Amino acid sequence: MSQDQQQPFPPQPPAPQPPAYGQPQPPAAAPGQPHVPAQPYATAPQAPVQPYVAPTAYAAPVYAPPGPPANPLAVTSMICSFVAPATWMFSWIPVIGVIIAILSPVAILLAIIFGHIALAQIKKGETGGRGMAMTGVIIGYVCIGLALIFALLAALLFGSLFSLLGVASTL
Repeated sequence: MSQDQQQPFPPQPPAPQPPAYGQPQPPAAAPGQPHVPAQPYATAPQAPVQPYVAPTAYAAPVYAPPGPPANPLAVTSMICSFVAPATWMFSWIPVIGVIIAILSPVAILLAIIFGHIALAQIKKGETGGRGMAMTGVIIGYVCIGLALIFALLAALLFGSLFSLLGVASTL
């Protein structure tokens, strides 16, 4: 080799080969200390390996027989009872509010009527759905109670407001 083709670094000695798979690794030497090979590690005691056992046959799942079909009037009662409070949220919209103001009491009355009819049919054992019928009846009566409370509060509020303004004395 000539001076122009000299390698910038001298060749390095080959790196030691790592131990074979499963063989213990030698400990690392501290900096500045020569590497001293250590004794192979002792193998840790291992528990005996249990042979694989195939799972036993599984029992078939037990299903309850289906109950009687739900009474359509019970379903209708429950739906009508949910429609009434939902319509109260939209009663402030100008045009739709008037339509909803008529629809809400009708839905409440239908929920109560259909619920009572469904409960009578369910009591005879014709169909199921007692929980839905009870839901319709209870929510229907609660809605009527809330409507009466709001009407009473509105009458008291407007009555006191008119008396403060002196409107009632001129009528």
